[in-house]
Amino acid sequence: MLLLPSWTRSRGTLTRYFLSGSRNMRRVRQAEMESAIKEVHSLGTENFKIKNAFEECLEQLETLKRENKNLQHEIMDLTEQLGETGKAIHELEKSKKQAEQEKLEAQTVLEEAEASLEHNESQILRVQLELNQVKGEVDKKISEKDEEMEQLKRNSQREVQIHLDDVLRVNDDMKEHV
Repeated sequence: MLLLPSWTRSRGTLTRYFLSGSRNMRRVRQAEMESAIKEVHSLGTENFKIKNAFEECLEQLETLKRENKNLQHEIMDLTEQLGETGKAIHELEKSKKQAEQEKLEAQTVLEEAEASLEHNESQILRVQLELNQVKGEVDKKISEKDEEMEQLKRNSQREVQIHLDDVLRVNDDMKEHV
């Protein structure tokens, strides 16, 4: 049994005491309950916010996973292209070296051809000079022969004329003697 102070021993007092304690207790419980309800509402709101944030994070995660996958594909494609580009560069370098070698060979052939051409041109020039010299000599000889022939012709004509004159004279003399 509960020992209560002496003033509480009367039945009315005791009832009032229990009733007032019970009211206080109820108020305390009511306040605790309201506080708990507020806290539940607050925690529910916070839980809802956290749940929404979590769902957004999941969506972002999925988006990032897709982007990551796309980027991985792009990296693979770029790596492949880089490899192909490297091969193409290697082939181009080989072609360039081959073209440079062919250019050097062509340059050598060209230089030889130019040297040969210069040699041939100098021979042609020398032959032309000799030809002009021979032509000049031939022209001079022809001219001399033409003069000789002209002289011979004149001399022959004179001799023929003299001979003709002699024949005519002899003929005249014979005519006169006859």
